[in-house]
Amino acid sequence: MKYSIGQEAVMMASRNAQTFSLIEENEKARKKIFDLGLQEATFKGLGDGKSYGLLNQPNVTVNTTLMTAELDAMTDAQFQTFLAKAASTFASNSNGTMMFNRMLIPQSAYLALQQPYGAFGETRLSVLQRAFQGIVGTDFKIVHATYCTGATAGGNAAKGRYVFYNNDADNVVMHLPKPYTPHPLFPTGALDMISDAEAQFATPYVKRIDSMLYADVQ
Repeated sequence: MKYSIGQEAVMMASRNAQTFSLIEENEKARKKIFDLGLQEATFKGLGDGKSYGLLNQPNVTVNTTLMTAELDAMTDAQFQTFLAKAASTFASNSNGTMMFNRMLIPQSAYLALQQPYGAFGETRLSVLQRAFQGIVGTDFKIVHATYCTGATAGGNAAKGRYVFYNNDADNVVMHLPKPYTPHPLFPTGALDMISDAEAQFATPYVKRIDSMLYADVQ
């Protein structure tokens, strides 16, 4: 990726005492585009049939019975049943060799889980976190993304996808072999300037397919 700053832009910026701000804003915009692209690829993949995101691994089991509704739309009885069945459903998928420590949920559901639940005045989010931490350990975390609706690998693309997985490097791999690297500005023709940037990244790869479970709302 690159951007250029011409002589006219430099002259205008210098007269407003904003020469460095002009360059800095260009760099911020470019870095934001890169970060957003990396984030989308992390969850959805590149769409090239080779690089799959966290939500679209082709060989991961898709469960269509665990999530009877979005978490925030479940009745109290449905929510209790989900809490009771989630860990055993994952253990069955993984043959009991490991337990999940991450749960990825749609961002809309995450924000809505702040509503009080039950007679104790707690939110469903706090109940969910405490329940799973008691089962799978204190390393358990709930993460969320806007990309959970629209995932397509073997499931219902129109509804939410919930993902249970173990984020250990032995199971899920993603890395940046070459991080985002801007090159210093340099003159071209002694008047205009150009800035380049490059990077490499690998989309997520699940080394152990049974260490992940997709639970799709039907």
